[in-house]
Amino acid sequence: MQSTEPKLPWFARAKAWLVLQPIGTAFTADDLTEAVGMPDEPNKVGAYFSGWASQGYIRAGLVQVPSLRPGSKGAKVTIWERVRR
Repeated sequence: MQSTEPKLPWFARAKAWLVLQPIGTAFTADDLTEAVGMPDEPNKVGAYFSGWASQGYIRAGLVQVPSLRPGSKGAKVTIWERVRR
């Protein structure tokens, strides 16, 4: 049975996911999109990460790993860290 609850916009689901990550949690864009799905435009993921980083919520690590997302062809993704609420 499908839910009758309205689905939140992608950015709201993404922000809610980020807020629930404990300080010090390491994650990639793959982790976010696995949890909340892909936005209507995939480049929004990077734009939101940039915004969150400039606001001090996350910081980019020095390590990149191959993406595990199907279709990514092993492209490198940054490991980010949750640093502030």
